[in-house]
Amino acid sequence: MLDHYQTTILLLEGNWRMVDFKNIVGDRGITYNTWAGCWNYIRSQQHKGVSIELTVSMGHTIQRVNELFAWYQQPGHTGGMSHKTFIDDRIMAFPRGCRGKTAELVLATFKSLVCVGNASVEDLMNVNGIGGKKAQSIYDHFNNWRGEKPPENIIEEVVEEKKEDIVIQPKLL
Repeated sequence: MLDHYQTTILLLEGNWRMVDFKNIVGDRGITYNTWAGCWNYIRSQQHKGVSIELTVSMGHTIQRVNELFAWYQQPGHTGGMSHKTFIDDRIMAFPRGCRGKTAELVLATFKSLVCVGNASVEDLMNVNGIGGKKAQSIYDHFNNWRGEKPPENIIEEVVEEKKEDIVIQPKLL
């Protein structure tokens, strides 16, 4: 994975438990490492940008490496940041099933999330590879007010109500 991604991962494999004096018992018996020392080491690695993964056995370690490699290859993944490609974080604003290539195509056409939110279903269907179902899903996602009025109308109504409630009383000097 290091050839393709800039993420350094430290895999910690094993089962540990605490015994008296806060020492750790591992596969080799009692160690004289303390839990505080282990946690401090892990924290210092995290400050250096190392990602920590805990596994319980060799089989689990192999499984986890394969899962991580598959996860970093997903088009919507932004954590690995492949050397060869740049992933646009804005694709995560799209509804489930429309992230990845679909979102990239829509953003290439509309240039911003604001423009995507203002687009009609017909506008979205004009993007290559976007059919009626995905266009409707994207439109609903960006325009779902759960039956509420858009913020502009709400603000106007509040201002109008306050104008009616205001009573100007003359002040005597």
